[in-house]
Amino acid sequence: MRVARVAQRIGLSVGEIRDLLAALPPGPGPADWQRLHDRLTAEAERRIAELHTALDDIRSGRRLCDL
Repeated sequence: MRVARVAQRIGLSVGEIRDLLAALPPGPGPADWQRLHDRLTAEAERRIAELHTALDDIRSGRRLCDL
């Protein structure tokens, strides 16, 4: 299923993907798929923001740890 592959590429675990798909009603309609799309988009954007923050820390020149 393509949705599972996309969710995996975003970084969701198998359990998270299972829960996401289990939340769909039987015979999901366009509105259900749109909600799933919106959740995946929001999660991808959240994770990208976290990575940008980490990258900013790395590039800052500040010490990342004390040895």
